[in-house]
Amino acid sequence: MQIKRLTFSLFLLVGGITSSCQKPPKLSLIPKIEVESAIFIKNKIISSTPFDTIRVNLKFEDGDGDLGLEQADTSGAFAINSIYNKNFYVDFYIKNFNNTFSKYVFSGGLDYNGRFPLLNPDYNKDQPITGFLRRDFTSSFSSPFSDLNGKTIKLQIYIFDRKLNKSNVVETAEFNIN
Repeated sequence: MQIKRLTFSLFLLVGGITSSCQKPPKLSLIPKIEVESAIFIKNKIISSTPFDTIRVNLKFEDGDGDLGLEQADTSGAFAINSIYNKNFYVDFYIKNFNNTFSKYVFSGGLDYNGRFPLLNPDYNKDQPITGFLRRDFTSSFSSPFSDLNGKTIKLQIYIFDRKLNKSNVVETAEFNIN
């Protein structure tokens, strides 16, 4: 049985919200992300069970602070069958023998796209927000990651905000799964 586990950790540094004396920074209303790091962690113990984990740390900024979804966001633009039901998208690329990369498709249509929660509870107030977002892609030993064992990969990532603006697409440095 295949186990897919997604974990998000949020580290917020909220600009312009904590002090009324400072002018908030002028940031684009389109979310911007940067890769801080991407690593493979073998045998991470979760509830006494070993899992393989790919951890990605992103830096983000958004001019109106409307990043994240609530659990109840499952209708309208965020309906289950909508692309906007998820707000974090990742594609895996595997290095070929000729040093080019090809998109890797997991068997059974498995993907590691997901949702991250609201980063600013006052997102309707159009306040800029900056911070860090950590995403763990975790699978058991009988996981799709075992197919990547010994391979070099990289990831392409983008996010959506609540107004359905797509961020820039970022790419991790290549790293090994072993």
